Amino acid sequence: MSERPEASEQECLYEISGGVATITLNRPHRRNAISIGMLTELTAHLLEAERDPSARVVVLTGAGKGFCAGLDIKDAMAGTGIGGGGQVNPDGGGALLMNTRDLPTVLLHEMDTPVIAAINGAAAGYGLDLALGCDMRIIASSARLLPGFAKRGIVPESGGTWYLPRLVGWARAAEISFLGRDLDASESERLGLVNRVVPDGEALDAGASGRWRSPRTRHSRSER
Repeated sequence: MSERPEASEQECLYEISGGVATITLNRPHRRNAISIGMLTELTAHLLEAERDPSARVVVLTGAGKGFCAGLDIKDAMAGTGIGGGGQVNPDGGGALLMNTRDLPTVLLHEMDTPVIAAINGAAAGYGLDLALGCDMRIIASSARLLPGFAKRGIVPESGGTWYLPRLVGWARAAEISFLGRDLDASESERLGLVNRVVPDGEALDAGASGRWRSPRTRHSRSER
């Protein structure tokens, strides 16, 4: 049976419970690669959480095995995705407002409600920039950050060039961006890209509860 969702299925899910608004990127068959529909829904949910006084914190995560594989290149090449001329209105209709590359990372920077990225799997390209735009990042021990823009001959156009130097300093940001090599969870924590590494399967719960338990395989402080 195909894992591809029905056309009517939401590509970004929203749930609020106990003051925690959980936003889930929901294209697991594409490792949550960003489509125009997903970005439209993500923008709307971020605005919804920001406007809801009962939402004390937002947790952003991905369905299935990945956090976000970046922009959906197949859609873009077909002319139906981001990079194929698509734009988005966050209110769901009417005039097109701005290019889809700009909206979520702008909102993440401007929101007063704290946002935690629960990185349950690979965060690549645009997906990495989304995570960097959050206030805090928790990563599963087997997950990786994939700053692969340089491998495609492009710059991190979705906020990475602004966020990275502020998180790790210019020299580290240049190294990460120019080399474009994969970063595992342990190195991501050491570089200051994430706040904490947690066991696989616990990133979402850790983000929602605020209780972070490090995996047994993590190095001790004396080894840093």
